[in-house]
Amino acid sequence: MATQRQCIVCGKNYDYCPHCNKGSKNNMWKSSYCSENCRDIFHTCSNFEGKLISQEDAFNKLNSLNIKSIDVKKSVKGSVDRIMTFKKAESVVIPEVAPVTEHEVDVVAEAVTPNYESDEQSIPKRIRRNRSYKKYDEE
Repeated sequence: MATQRQCIVCGKNYDYCPHCNKGSKNNMWKSSYCSENCRDIFHTCSNFEGKLISQEDAFNKLNSLNIKSIDVKKSVKGSVDRIMTFKKAESVVIPEVAPVTEHEVDVVAEAVTPNYESDEQSIPKRIRRNRSYKKYDEE
């Protein structure tokens, strides 16, 4: 005896009999979806949300499933909307920059180089400090 079911993707009512389809495991999806198209839409959204496929792959898959002709339910609509916001990246043109002259390099080097004189007493202290760190690292 067939029972009235509602598709979880599009909300369409359809008849499904679990006893008639008991022998065929290939039709188990009919308990939740009205068509293979709705099943594939749901699986694509699930794979995208689970990060198993990229947004571009999901976008291409949904376009091949003709998603625009189906009025999806609220439970799936959020995923479909996120997937359909995908826009192919356009090639970015980087403007050419004028070459840097040697004078500009010297100016930048002077600004970056610190102005301090090394303290001869601080060098042995740093060497001792580094040795003590090595001692603890080896243990």
